[in-house]
Amino acid sequence: MKTILTIFRKELKDSLRDRRTIITMIIVPLLMFPVMIGLTSRFIMSYEEKAQVRELKVGLLAGENAGEFVEMLGEQENILIFEQIPLEEGQELVAVISFVS
Repeated sequence: MKTILTIFRKELKDSLRDRRTIITMIIVPLLMFPVMIGLTSRFIMSYEEKAQVRELKVGLLAGENAGEFVEMLGEQENILIFEQIPLEEGQELVAVISFVS
C-alpha cells in the first residue's frame, strides 16, 4: 500500500508541475463549460420564442365529425382553422406543403 501511495504522490507532483496540464485540467473546463451552456440555452430560448410566435394553419375536410377537436383548436391563440375544404383542394395543399418542406 505504501508503494502505491508513493507512486500516486510522484505522478501527482509531475502532473502539477506541468503548466499545460494544469490549464487543460482546470482552467479550460472552468471557462468553456459555462460559455457552452450559456450559448446552448440562448439558442434554445430563441427557437422557443420563434415557435410561440408562429401561426399554425389547420384545414379540416370533415369538420362536422370533429366537434371536440375543432373546439380544442379554437381555444388556442396561434391556430387558424379552415373548415369544409373540398377534398381536391386539401390534396393540392398537402402536395404543395410537402414539396416545399
